[in-house]
Amino acid sequence: MKRRISLPDSLFTAAWLLFHAAIIAAFLLAAVCGGGIRTDADLFAMIPDTGSNAAMAKADRQLTQNSARHVFILVSHADFKNAKLMAERVYGDLSLHTEQFAQLSLAADGAAASEIEEFVYANRYRLLPKEASEEILVSEEGTRVFAERAAAMAYGGISFSTFSSLNRLDADPFLLSDAAMAAYMAAVQAAGTALSPIDGVLATEFEGKWYVLIRGTLSKAGAKLASKDNAVHTIYSICLPLEQEGFRFVFSGTPFHSYESSLSASREISLISTVSLLLVLSILIFIFRSPLPIALSIFSIILSLAVAFSATHLLFGNIQMLTLVFGTSLIGCCIDYSLHFFMHWKADSSLRTGAELRSALFKGLLFSFLSTQICYLLLFCMPFPLLRQISLFSFTGITSSFLTTLGFYPLLPVPQKRNVPHLSFAPPRVGQWAKVFLGACITLAVGIPALRHKSFAVRNDIARLYTMQGRLKEDAVLSYQVLRYSPSSWLIVSGGTEEEVLQKEESLCEKLPDKYISASRFIPSRAMQEKSLAAVERLLPLAPQQLALLGLEASDAEQLCSSFEQEKEKGRLLVPLKTDAGSAVPESLESIIEMLWLGKIGDKFYSVVLPTTVTDESFYESLARDNDGVYFENKIKSINSSLDWLTTRVLLIFALAYIAIIALLKAIYSWKQTLRIASVPLISIIAITAAFTVAGYPLDFFCTAGMMLVFGLGLDYIIYMTEDAGRKERHASAIEASAVFLSFITTELSFGALAFSSFVPVRIIGLCISTGCLAAFIGTAVWTADWQEN
Repeated sequence: MKRRISLPDSLFTAAWLLFHAAIIAAFLLAAVCGGGIRTDADLFAMIPDTGSNAAMAKADRQLTQNSARHVFILVSHADFKNAKLMAERVYGDLSLHTEQFAQLSLAADGAAASEIEEFVYANRYRLLPKEASEEILVSEEGTRVFAERAAAMAYGGISFSTFSSLNRLDADPFLLSDAAMAAYMAAVQAAGTALSPIDGVLATEFEGKWYVLIRGTLSKAGAKLASKDNAVHTIYSICLPLEQEGFRFVFSGTPFHSYESSLSASREISLISTVSLLLVLSILIFIFRSPLPIALSIFSIILSLAVAFSATHLLFGNIQMLTLVFGTSLIGCCIDYSLHFFMHWKADSSLRTGAELRSALFKGLLFSFLSTQICYLLLFCMPFPLLRQISLFSFTGITSSFLTTLGFYPLLPVPQKRNVPHLSFAPPRVGQWAKVFLGACITLAVGIPALRHKSFAVRNDIARLYTMQGRLKEDAVLSYQVLRYSPSSWLIVSGGTEEEVLQKEESLCEKLPDKYISASRFIPSRAMQEKSLAAVERLLPLAPQQLALLGLEASDAEQLCSSFEQEKEKGRLLVPLKTDAGSAVPESLESIIEMLWLGKIGDKFYSVVLPTTVTDESFYESLARDNDGVYFENKIKSINSSLDWLTTRVLLIFALAYIAIIALLKAIYSWKQTLRIASVPLISIIAITAAFTVAGYPLDFFCTAGMMLVFGLGLDYIIYMTEDAGRKERHASAIEASAVFLSFITTELSFGALAFSSFVPVRIIGLCISTGCLAAFIGTAVWTADWQEN
């Protein structure tokens, strides 16, 4: 009999009680004092930060989150009037859901246009476009031409802008507000689409049908994926019943895809998890024929999930829904501890008390626990909040299950009748396994890489994680054809002051070949505003003549000059920041400015120049290189690069964990035992690599995350069997072998089913874990078969 480790019973029980009580009590106290439980369903939590430094990464994430909440709804009908009336009806219904939308507009509706016009008129002296200011300032001839053109337009009742009026000529004889309004509306149009203002809305005709645009920005509550208040559900419930009599709605924007993919994944995972859990329960009932082990195993899982949730929320202040999805892997780990205890509790007659059971199992459980937790501790050091949450969640949950097995289960009375009715697993002889396994290894190590070496790669492609299908795919194609709007790249501009950023923007935008939008198009720099003031001052001497030409009182010129001087003396310059007095721009433009002006992050200010389309990416890259403080971002490429970086770091952590565990094992076992145990993770990695190569999948972030889970689960099998190998009782060894087999079957049922999911990240993790655990189990059976023969 091997020497067993014996520690005071009260020590384990006290550790179990204190661990759970301290974490859960601290969480409840924080929840009560801090405003309750907060979950975050932000899709972009699964995407790592991009950017050349911490501040730039934060700026990029802020922009991504803002732009990812924009939605476009195109109302289509063969008749423009019908399309407009339906758009107005839908807009009215959606407007009632104020908690779900941060901003909603019927594009160029009259109220918004009137609000913009009032703002422009109030600031007309500072908002002259650069071209107009330079025309006036370049020469006296230019000043005169500008004034004459304004008079001609006033005579003809024509203005640059569809929306501005001519009823304030006495205060604005040079139509300054009209010139500024034209620039503003061009900027508003550039902010979204290729549609044009028609009868108070933005609309266009495409292939015989009219399309009217409704544009919105979801609130934080409205953008939550795991919430019944998601705004996409509201949009569908309002729009889809109205699709009759020739009306058609086209939905565009990231929130629609996020909603559909998360809904589909949630349904699939719920179904798969329910079926696999029922199968696992059926097996346990079949094996144990007793409700107590099953009930306590479920109790351990629930307790582990509860304490893992509490610890994660306590440290991070919230918990990501994706953390909960990944955290379901705890079920496999937690049930393993329970299975090993209850198999011996139910069948091993040589162990007469709970304390003896714990002493016999302690060493195997401890090394299994440490090998798994080392991986999660190292993952916690990764600079990716979601990965750190998953690591803490899993680490805490496994600790809970470990302590429950050692501190609570041994308190149970040992049953009088000690047998498991269906205890039949015993590995075949080592010679039989070795032939099969050796052939498999040769095939995996030589044949597959030689045939499919081009398919092997460590690479991430965020685009393949979600495939558009059905209506959303049709809408994506149609909306792009109509809107011509699909921004996936942008320029981030940084500077020490707001003025520096705005001036950099203005200089940069003069070089852009594509249509774009920027904060400086709405709020010019101080230098540009002062140029506008200088141009207006150059016009004022012509005011008496201009007023007379328009049939107005020349005496109004004095009042005009007085108004200008008062405005100039105020020294008030427009800035793109919100102040205590409110926003600098009209409410209808706030969402655009908030997306573009990122404000102060660290010790610098940041803004975004957003091209509607990028026709030549290399040009933008060179533009960023040649201008200090300018950063070009192709979001898809940046995400892939960041995930590639994370993947290589996870693989490095895997290697470090592997070395640490070998050192730990060598301190306890002989070299022969250590090498046998250490070979099992390598067998799993070979199998996973081969399977992914055959399937045409690259080794990506989700695959490497699955490998880390396999690393811990696979080591559990060989460690349990190694610990039990020295026991003289053949019946006891058969119990341990059966526990390992049962643990393997439950894990395969739980994770193998996930490999059939249509949600790619879930499918990858399921395939990785099921393949790796199968290889680890076979490797364990091969190495320990000789210990089962005698």
